[in-house]
Amino acid sequence: MRILDCLKENLSIVQVTDITKEFDVVGITLFTKDLAICKQYLKSIKKAKPSIITLLGGPHPSAVPDETLMFFKNLADYIFVGESEIGFPELINYLEQGKPS
Repeated sequence: MRILDCLKENLSIVQVTDITKEFDVVGITLFTKDLAICKQYLKSIKKAKPSIITLLGGPHPSAVPDETLMFFKNLADYIFVGESEIGFPELINYLEQGKPS
């Protein structure tokens, strides 16, 4: 597992896309003010690696989960509502076993 703080490391969308090609799952913390840029990131990531599983969590998906899924359509595979400290590792385990729908 690798945690990447794109803002802290001042990474461009191209740099993040190149890094995420190495992974099977990428999760993004989403604040409402970042909807547009997050969509750009996800489009780039999914274009570079269509099989990657994308997760969104944070304040925005927790507040408006249905609207978040509709806004991101096929770009976000899963969203977390509330805290994900327990759910995230469980989801990864299920994904490794091929169980979640």
